[in-house]
Amino acid sequence: MSLDYHFKVEQEVGSSTYAFFGFNGTAGVWRMAAIDEAGGWKDRTTVEDMDLAVRASLKGWKFLYLGSLKVKNELPSSYKAYRYQQHRWSCGPANLFRKMVLEIITNKKVTLWKKLYVIYSFFFVRKIIAHIVTFVFYSVVLPTTMMVPEVVVPQWGAVYIPITITVLNAIGTPRSFHLLVFWILFENVMSLHRTKATFIGLFETNRVNEWVVTEKHGDASKFKGITKQLKKPRFKLGERLHMLELGVGIFLFIELNLPNESIDLFNLIRKDGVFPSLVSFNMLLECLVSCGKYSNVLCLFDHVVKTGIRVDKFTYGKAVQSAVKLRDTKRGLELMEMMRKGGGMGVSKFVYNVLIGGLSKEKRLVDARKLFDEMLERGNVGGDKVTFNTMIDGYCKVGDLDEAFRIRERMKECKVEANVVTFNTLLSGLCRGTRMDEAKKVWEDMKVCGFVPDGFSYSFMFDGFSRAGDLNACVSLFEQVDKDGIRINEYTCGVLLNGLCKGGKTTKGEEILVRLLETGLVPSEVIFNTIVDGYCREGNIEMALSTIEKMKYHGVTPNCMTFNSVINRYCQCGNLAEAERWLKRMAEMGVSPDVASYNILLDGFGRALQFDKCFQVLEEMENIGLKPNAISYGSLMNQLCKDGRLVEAEVVFRDMIGRGVLPSTNTYNMLISGYCNGGKIQDVFKIYDEMLSNKVSPTLVTYNTIMNGLCKKGRVEEAEELASKIIKCDVITYNSLISGYSMKGNSQKCLELYENMKMSGIRPTINTYHPLISGIKNQGLALVEKLISEMSEMNLALDRVLYNELIHCYAEHGLVEKTLQLYHEMVNKGTFPDRMAYNSLIIGYLKQGKLDESKDLVDKMKATGLVPKADTYNTLIKGLCDINKFSEAYTWYREMMTNGYLPSVSVGNELITGLKEEGSFQEVHIIYSEMSVKGLDFESTNEDLSAVAKL
Repeated sequence: MSLDYHFKVEQEVGSSTYAFFGFNGTAGVWRMAAIDEAGGWKDRTTVEDMDLAVRASLKGWKFLYLGSLKVKNELPSSYKAYRYQQHRWSCGPANLFRKMVLEIITNKKVTLWKKLYVIYSFFFVRKIIAHIVTFVFYSVVLPTTMMVPEVVVPQWGAVYIPITITVLNAIGTPRSFHLLVFWILFENVMSLHRTKATFIGLFETNRVNEWVVTEKHGDASKFKGITKQLKKPRFKLGERLHMLELGVGIFLFIELNLPNESIDLFNLIRKDGVFPSLVSFNMLLECLVSCGKYSNVLCLFDHVVKTGIRVDKFTYGKAVQSAVKLRDTKRGLELMEMMRKGGGMGVSKFVYNVLIGGLSKEKRLVDARKLFDEMLERGNVGGDKVTFNTMIDGYCKVGDLDEAFRIRERMKECKVEANVVTFNTLLSGLCRGTRMDEAKKVWEDMKVCGFVPDGFSYSFMFDGFSRAGDLNACVSLFEQVDKDGIRINEYTCGVLLNGLCKGGKTTKGEEILVRLLETGLVPSEVIFNTIVDGYCREGNIEMALSTIEKMKYHGVTPNCMTFNSVINRYCQCGNLAEAERWLKRMAEMGVSPDVASYNILLDGFGRALQFDKCFQVLEEMENIGLKPNAISYGSLMNQLCKDGRLVEAEVVFRDMIGRGVLPSTNTYNMLISGYCNGGKIQDVFKIYDEMLSNKVSPTLVTYNTIMNGLCKKGRVEEAEELASKIIKCDVITYNSLISGYSMKGNSQKCLELYENMKMSGIRPTINTYHPLISGIKNQGLALVEKLISEMSEMNLALDRVLYNELIHCYAEHGLVEKTLQLYHEMVNKGTFPDRMAYNSLIIGYLKQGKLDESKDLVDKMKATGLVPKADTYNTLIKGLCDINKFSEAYTWYREMMTNGYLPSVSVGNELITGLKEEGSFQEVHIIYSEMSVKGLDFESTNEDLSAVAKL
């Protein structure tokens, strides 16, 4: 097709108009006079025939094209040969144009029109521009339209004009019309080589006069009978495809985001023993990194390095970046050393920054700091903004804000200018730690340095004030933003509204949203869902439903999260019927419930102990094609365990596994917790062993739950042995062990664990001191008061349990004033005494013989709504017996019996003994009779008190 165009258009049309045309050297006939007058045959270009033809035309000679004359010719035998031929035919005319353009312009023998024709049409358009335009348009612009949406080519330019030109070129060869598509692709590929050759000719670079004879084997088959057919040579990719084509191919695959195809093409090239170029290879690595194919990058890197190909800093950088992205900083550091030693090149700033970032994300700040210091010591590398910002961010995320600010000061010393990211990183750390006074200072410093706070800056401040519970400051900052005319984006708005709604100021949040909508904010489902959820949290379901209507008014379609908030609120209120109705209503409104929607309903029915409904919900999920997940089954199991229905909980657990839902650590923990609460330690370890066999790693919660169960069963030593498997114990671990040893009466072990806990840097909680003080109170008041003092130093306030323990402790030691002091302190702090507190006060008064005061306490108890029960009466009777007031004790016994309570065996025994010693045998006989009526069988006539002991 190309040759037909050459003969029909370039030569036949050129001949009929006596215009310039490229002479066909193979089948051309020259007059000797024309050659001599033109200056003879010259080899200054690779198109000697065209050179001679142009010079002859300038001398006035005309050329004739004889279409009826046929001469046999032979095409290049291979693609490689054709490529060399086209290089010669494209480079030569461009170089000839460069050499002859001035000669053509100054020629006197041809007309201006013919000069214009030969310069513009013959040379510039057909021999130079055509190749460049074809390559740029088909191989660059059109592919770019698929990669960059902003690049748009009109349909007439992309389709109609190219098709018209192509058809006109091919119309002279109707027998080959079926090859039209392949010819277009072939010509596009060749345009790359022609463009390259054209530039070589124009600028006379290397290969400008390279002459490679076109390889032709047309007559080889004539000698079949004489010579043995040569063995077909192995296909070599380098002979079929030029490295430049392969490089462009890799580039296009990369730009079209086709990493797998890029790798396949690269491997195909390497299989033939060819390396495309380091530039192409680096582009491939860049593409793979951007596509997240980090393992492929490392494999390709290893392959290339092992073959001895020398790579550069960019190649190492991409390999290190891939290792860090795979969280293999060890490999990254090894690559850095390889780069430093084996690669014979210095470590680049990019590699340092990538490794420092990776180590910081892994919270290995010590290692990151070593690289940071090493980088700064190397004057030829030095840290930049990225380096310092990465270190600041790393320290902020681990809560070491002091070190973060020291890095900021060092940044100033190194004269590295801060940017918005620097200040935002510091703001983020301070706001996360609710250090808002310092955050305000950084905010002001940011403005002084000439930086305008961006959306992230405001988001951090809004979040910080919300975390600190200072919602008024949130509102004030917004008012300042509104006053200054600063427009905040959707993300910042979401952070602000989230803080207000979670802080119980949803109405204010909606008011702010209305104002932002008026300024042009385009809301999303997230914004409205925040408001809906806020109203649901506050129990204002009517406003939540109203917000859904407003949501639709603004063109925002409610989604699952919208309705899930409403359904969850109804479940929390116990209105499960309404929750079910809204689940069906959301489906009617075109929003299909998701697994989370049904999980909320499952949890609601589980809390209401409506387990039949729970199983109905699971069945409904399966009917509509929703597969219950671990949370679905876990929610049901959790409620079954809490209700003590452990057999059913395990049945659900087995059913879950049978349906292909793998249990999570939390699922196992629920079942373990249920068995622990039920005291079934054997079943606990059965589930624990199953957990290990299924390669589900136990968490700290798992171990703490099992240890707590063991301690409650008195198996504290086993619990402590299990604690040795925990990498790092927490406060719950120590609390369980202290509680276990406290119940066993081992006060020394309690104190030992308490000291170990503090030495490990674990801060005790109020739940630490409950069993601790209970276990050591018999060791004396001094030790108890020491522990209370330590509590106070840690800003831990006494609660009712500890007040009761202390009041009882002081009462037992007869320190009534101290007991009353604690009692009044307890009341003044809003902690109202319970029966245990009153019982302790009664003990104190009775120890001092203050019978009236003890009676007044009982009256006060009754006045506050606390009805005396067996424990109070037992305390009164025993206290009076201890001071030999048996008649008064008998009076309380009578009230106790009247109110339906029986004395304990020890108290009854002590009262009967005391009354006998006083000679009150009638009262003793009454007690025996009443005990007999209550069904207690003992020998009433026996003087021995063993009969009373049977009570």
